[in-house]
Amino acid sequence: MRIAFIGCRHLLSDYSGIERGLVHLGPALVRRGHEVAVFGGRIADRRKATDRHEGVAIVEVPALSGKHGETLSRTALAVALAAKGGFDVVHFTHQAPAIFAPLAKAAGMATVVTTAGLDWRRAKWGRVAKLSIRAAERVAVHCVDEIIVLAKAHAEYFYRAYRRSTVRVPNGLAPKPPPENADEVLKLGLRPRDYVLFAARLVPEKACHELVDAWSLVKTEKRLVIAGAGEADYVAGLKRAADPEKVLFLGHVTGSRLEQLFGHAYLFVLPSHLEGLSVALLESMAHGVPALVSDIRENVEVVEEDGFVFRVGDVGHLGETLAALLADEPRVRAMTERVRQAARAKCSWDTVAALHDEIYRDLADREAFLRRMEA
Repeated sequence: MRIAFIGCRHLLSDYSGIERGLVHLGPALVRRGHEVAVFGGRIADRRKATDRHEGVAIVEVPALSGKHGETLSRTALAVALAAKGGFDVVHFTHQAPAIFAPLAKAAGMATVVTTAGLDWRRAKWGRVAKLSIRAAERVAVHCVDEIIVLAKAHAEYFYRAYRRSTVRVPNGLAPKPPPENADEVLKLGLRPRDYVLFAARLVPEKACHELVDAWSLVKTEKRLVIAGAGEADYVAGLKRAADPEKVLFLGHVTGSRLEQLFGHAYLFVLPSHLEGLSVALLESMAHGVPALVSDIRENVEVVEEDGFVFRVGDVGHLGETLAALLADEPRVRAMTERVRQAARAKCSWDTVAALHDEIYRDLADREAFLRRMEA
């Protein structure tokens, strides 16, 4: 089958969990015999510019200028290009681009959308943008052939709000051995297992500001390392609130440096108020690094009993829990082995691809049946 993914920035941009997941899922689908293309924007780092990655075609789609006009025009053109290219399935990578699902269906393509989270709840969106995303959600509910959710809470939301059944397919996880060296970590003035890691986009719902405040309450020689980028005003506020002797901001990190930061961390922390199914949290588990997470359902669903939790939004409780874990290294080391065992039990990307394959083939059979009935 020919499958078009539409809605991400660029397959190799590593911008968010969408791209970091798709870079595994796409090649896994190719290995199952599908022809896969990812339609996105132009990658900023032209050294990574390519038209193919592990068998996945990369299509850079032009767009109008302007924050919202760019997204809308690129998505509309991507759907048109997919239709012209004879694709069987358009898979929207999140809710917003699914507003063009009727266009894809009118062109005779089956439609799928993955809902990684309830995007209209995100603080970064203004009123108009939130209304647009809610509109796209309603279009998806009524027009898209299949909705994939990553977390149980989201499946419950769609059924409760719309009586719409969904299919739950979690993100994949590939357990990784300990890093062979620590040169990238040492270059940053850090030592293995002597820092706590936060790695995510710097946006309010990830609550990095609460982590910075909590860290100021902790007496420790370890450092807090923040890997991620975000809007300038929010990042500037974080840096003003942080003690530069205790907190290290690295900006957006990728490649071997990010791998080593995960692999040598003492603890990973995710204090988010809103999540889909965090790829960064899965990444910490893949490296066998214990995680301390807020007790929202989407985070607890990932760590289950193999991690540490604190009350979401409670800076004092976060600080107390951090202090306790920093002072109890045997407890953290014991959790490390439990995390490694849990990681081996999670879905691999090949398993995730098999679940997607089943969805696509069911849709193809359904479309063929409907065409026979119409004839």
